[in-house]
Amino acid sequence: METLTPPTRTREVVEKIRDGFAHAYAGWCRFFFEADAVEPMRLFRFSLGILLFVAYVIRAIDNDFYFGANGVLDVGKMVENFPMKYRWSLLLWWPGKAMLWGSTVVFLVSLLTMALGFFPRVSALVAYLLHVSFMHRNMGIVYGLDMIATFFLFYLCFAKTSAAPSRKEDWSTLLTSVALRLCQIQVCVIYAFSGWEKLKGVAWWKGEAIWTVIANAQIARWQMNWMSNFPLVITLLTYMTLLWEIYFPALIWIRKLRPWILIGGLGLHLGIGITVFIPYFSALMIISYIGFLTPDEARWILRRVKSLIPFARL
Repeated sequence: METLTPPTRTREVVEKIRDGFAHAYAGWCRFFFEADAVEPMRLFRFSLGILLFVAYVIRAIDNDFYFGANGVLDVGKMVENFPMKYRWSLLLWWPGKAMLWGSTVVFLVSLLTMALGFFPRVSALVAYLLHVSFMHRNMGIVYGLDMIATFFLFYLCFAKTSAAPSRKEDWSTLLTSVALRLCQIQVCVIYAFSGWEKLKGVAWWKGEAIWTVIANAQIARWQMNWMSNFPLVITLLTYMTLLWEIYFPALIWIRKLRPWILIGGLGLHLGIGITVFIPYFSALMIISYIGFLTPDEARWILRRVKSLIPFARL
C-alpha cells in the first residue's frame, strides 16, 4: 500500500481546495450572469410600469396637496422634520407649480413607455429619477410601495427587455441576468427583514397580530369583529404568516417547492389587499413573483398580454 509523503498530501489538499473554489466560482457566475432572464424581465417591466402608472395617476389628483409648495408639507417643514442628508429632489430645488406638473407628466409618460416597451431602459431611468424626486419631496406619505418600487426601477435601468438586436449582446444579456437575480434577491431580503422584525413583536409570539390589523377600523376595509369568535383561526393565520415570511428566502430556491411557496404568497397578499387599504403594495409584491417564473411561463403570459395590447412591444 502506497504511503503519501507530507508534501504530496499537502498538494492534494491544496488542489481539492482550489477545485472547490473553482466550482463555487463557476456556480456563482452561472447564477448571476447566465440566467435566461429576458422574458421574465420583460413581463415584470410591463406589470410594474402599469401598476405604478395607475398608482401615480390617482395620486396626481392631489398633487398640489401632497407635493405643492404650499401643500400639506411645505419645503421648509420638509427640511426641518426629515433627515435630508444624501437625499435630493427636483421638487426641492424648483418647488414651483410648473416643475410639479411638468415632472408629473414626464413621469407618467416614462412609466407608460417603459411598460409598453418603447425605449425601456431610458424610460426606466427617467422614471427612477422622478420617482425618487417625488418620494424625497414628501417623505411623510412614503410607504412600502414607494420604497420597493425604487429598487425595481433601478434594476430595470440595466435590463435589456426590448426585442431589438444589440451590438453589445453579451453585455446586455449579462446585465439582464444580473437585474433578474437582484430582483429575486430583493424579494428575499424584503421577506427576511419583515419576518425577523416581526419576531420582536409580542403580538406575533402570542398569535394575535392578525387580529390587531383586521380590528383596526382605520385600515380595515370592513368591520371584521366577527373574527373574534374564531381565535384559533387568527392564531393559525398569524403563525403561518410569520413562518412563511421567515422561510421564504430559503424555500423559494427549491424548484419543487417554488410553485407552492408562490401560491402561498399569492394567497397572503390577496388577503391583505382585500382586507386592508393597501392594494397597490399587495399588487407590487405579487408582481415581484414574476422574477421566479420560468422563461416559458413568462412567454406564455406575454403572448396573452400581446393579444390584448397588440401595439405593445412585448
